[in-house]
Amino acid sequence: LIGIDISDSEIINLLTSIGCEYNNKNNTIKNPSYRFDLNIHADYIEEIARVYGYDNIPIVPEKISIQPSKKYQTFEIINEIKQYLYKNSYSECINYSFVNDSTLENYNWKNQEFFDHYKISNYMSVEQNKLRSNLTSSLIKNIQYNNNVNSENSYRFFEVSNVFGDNIDQVLTCVAFGDRYEENWSLKNRKFDKYDMTTIVEDIAKIFGLQKDELDYVIKDTSGNKMKFIELTLSISHLLSKVTKIPKEKFVSYSKFPYIRRDLSFLIDVTITYGSILKLIEKINVLSLKKILLFDLYVGKNIPADKKSLGMGFIFQDEAKTLTHDQADAYVREILEELRSAFKIELRK
Repeated sequence: LIGIDISDSEIINLLTSIGCEYNNKNNTIKNPSYRFDLNIHADYIEEIARVYGYDNIPIVPEKISIQPSKKYQTFEIINEIKQYLYKNSYSECINYSFVNDSTLENYNWKNQEFFDHYKISNYMSVEQNKLRSNLTSSLIKNIQYNNNVNSENSYRFFEVSNVFGDNIDQVLTCVAFGDRYEENWSLKNRKFDKYDMTTIVEDIAKIFGLQKDELDYVIKDTSGNKMKFIELTLSISHLLSKVTKIPKEKFVSYSKFPYIRRDLSFLIDVTITYGSILKLIEKINVLSLKKILLFDLYVGKNIPADKKSLGMGFIFQDEAKTLTHDQADAYVREILEELRSAFKIELRK
């Protein structure tokens, strides 16, 4: 217990030095009457360590090889998925696993008819008399409740939990309703559709180094109470069997050196998207380019009908040294040459 080996003879000497009596015949120690604090083995061990001298006991750090358990790996994988959904404006819901006999419940997570539910013999309410076979109906009720209390243009909810069909499976279900984008003057809004859910599947597969076809999922349209929803259900159990490596986040410290910003305003064909401009600049691979901002978009008076005016800001910053203005100007010229070559832009004066 104290981390060192002490010989039997030395232990006897230590204990007898504090008044204990050693019986050589039956190899026992008897404490003196005034040492009523010596009752159990731990008391004697503590006394041996005290008399031996705490300073004489070397401090040796324990060497233990710890491997994360499979249960912890499961937590990490689910947490990665949740963090991705949070960043995409999805709110997590936690619902009871007990449901009722609503017809909305009579299918499993794969959208197949299912009536052989796990029944609860001592249920407290007829509204909670069986275990749910899907998560969709619970999330739809969450959206309907929130819409009745505080009507919004869109809702994005998700839940990770077990479902009880022919087998017990852990699944992720996302349900979206309403407008895809928040109100924005530069975007033409639309409703959520299957392509939005397909993007989620592709992104989750990419996080874990997989292909979309390797995942087990279902995307479908669902209706309820005159509302239309789009739903994605993905098998976490199947995903866990495929994942061999969990991505690790790496900390990158902030640069200690100042940044330089350069703003450009130019005319470009109206058919060219901002995304294609970003992809081109990304291919140039300017190492010191840290951020790109779109601060202006104008179409109208004094601009040709087939053109639009873009105002873009470029922020340059080096990790190891202070950038000079000449270096920043050289980076801007490099970007301009590529934009002129690919999109025939015209700088505004």
